[in-house]
Amino acid sequence: MAKFFYEDSPHEFNLIHNHGTWMVASVGMTGFVLNKQDLIDKALYGTEKDGEGGFIAQLNQLFSPDGYYTEGGYYARYALWPFFLFAESIQNNKPELKIYEVRDQILRKAFYSALQMTYTNGEFMPINDALKEKTFLSAELIYALNFVYDRYGEDKSLLSIARLQNKVSFSKGGIKVAQAITELTSVPKFKWESINFVDGPKGDEGGVSILRWGSDNDLESLLFKYSAHGLSHGHFDKLSFLFYDQGREIIQDYGSARFLNVEQKLGGRYLPENKSFAMQTIAHNTLVVDEKSNFNGKREQSEKFHSDYYFLSADNSDLQITSATDSNAYDGVKMHRTLLMVNDPGFIRPVVIDVFQVNSEKSHQYDLPFYYMGHFLSTSYAYNPFITERKVLGKKNGYQHLWLEAEAKTSGTSAFTWLNGERYYSITANTDSNTQILFTQIGANDPNFNLRNDHGIMFRVTAKNHTFVNIIEPHGDFNPTLEYSFNSYPAFEKIEVVRSDEQYTIVEIFGKNDLHWTFMIANNNADKYATHTVALSDGTKLTWHGPTSINKKKEKEHEKRK
Repeated sequence: MAKFFYEDSPHEFNLIHNHGTWMVASVGMTGFVLNKQDLIDKALYGTEKDGEGGFIAQLNQLFSPDGYYTEGGYYARYALWPFFLFAESIQNNKPELKIYEVRDQILRKAFYSALQMTYTNGEFMPINDALKEKTFLSAELIYALNFVYDRYGEDKSLLSIARLQNKVSFSKGGIKVAQAITELTSVPKFKWESINFVDGPKGDEGGVSILRWGSDNDLESLLFKYSAHGLSHGHFDKLSFLFYDQGREIIQDYGSARFLNVEQKLGGRYLPENKSFAMQTIAHNTLVVDEKSNFNGKREQSEKFHSDYYFLSADNSDLQITSATDSNAYDGVKMHRTLLMVNDPGFIRPVVIDVFQVNSEKSHQYDLPFYYMGHFLSTSYAYNPFITERKVLGKKNGYQHLWLEAEAKTSGTSAFTWLNGERYYSITANTDSNTQILFTQIGANDPNFNLRNDHGIMFRVTAKNHTFVNIIEPHGDFNPTLEYSFNSYPAFEKIEVVRSDEQYTIVEIFGKNDLHWTFMIANNNADKYATHTVALSDGTKLTWHGPTSINKKKEKEHEKRK
């Protein structure tokens, strides 16, 4: 079997991919058992023993300097098993290699980054080809946690995860974890943090930001993806995001189209709809240009490019901001997305402000979908529902799998509200007479019922340059047991983009109780020490420091501006 891997399948064996990791780990561990140095060397350095392939090359190239695995957290989980099993074998048999110290303890960083890419319910945030059912209770994370606990200083906060796992591996690390849980009366909780991960072996290929607010019992989390493609399991989803609250998905990433180990569903393999829908740009919460996927859906093109970090500010938990750009996903189109998590005393939870600027010298159709989880409640505008028949939204690039359920036009700021669990959520958008609002459902052209029938709202504009502003607002309380409901309508009433160009984007937001916020972005200067001054058409001067700022005040001024 080992000979088949390295002699008959050298390409796969040397591949910098989790498939290669499994192969080299099996051959290397076989070499240790049989005491065959040739097998060990091939496993460590590739079939030619030149370092172009093998375990060391995979440690150097599959992880970024801070441990982010290029295929995403879900596949980090899968890959950590062979990485840690082989590393443990190497440490026990060739301690002089100091495998756990390679790349400034890259295996420790890989484990912690994978954990940070879970939600508090244990589920991996489902970017790329991910299954939502997978959690940190899986065997891969049990082994990895035990080895990390043993080899990297016995971090007691990991015991809170180990208690939930309720299992240990039959290893030195597993015994240590079991003993610690038995002996300690209390253990500190693992902390899910606001964090930024860079992508690429040198850390220069974009990344992933996660903003968090609240307690483990009710943690608000937003993941923003501006990374490299992610190898064969990557999706065409530049500048996409997903949003959690109440221990559940609120704005979802579809993940993958697959029923793992279910024989009736193509034997549990990836389904055809994984490529025809789940991987396509329209399946994600990001911009689609002219109904085409990023890079026209060509992986070989997508792997040449990545989105670019613009800035991140997460030191103040009440005002967290992440921002990134992309100029390669669509020819001649520049995209700049900035997401804020803003906590304010006037709201029960932080609101998310999403500012998505798109610029081109040519006119395009811009579609921006949001795949919400929960039940449609109301809109601030009239819409035309398709009751007796529904049509498919498009013919290809994932559009062929979307039913058009309803459509609407509105002349000004619009609001859409839905219910999820015991909380209301609204998207308030800066729509105008040029905006088409589309309500969609996944599941068209799906004769084998392989897709989940989830719902979305989409904002469509035809223009050269446009700035989408959407506010995602958690609000109110719904308690069917005690039979009460309150604050079921959004607080935001009006959004004005007063300036949006190459230099600056200025957005004014108005709402109930004389709410008036002004948000400013410097679009081409992320220097946190830079000073910016902008004069508005009414003579107002705005001055701020750094790439962004938000002014919050209560006044009657919005009445004058209407």
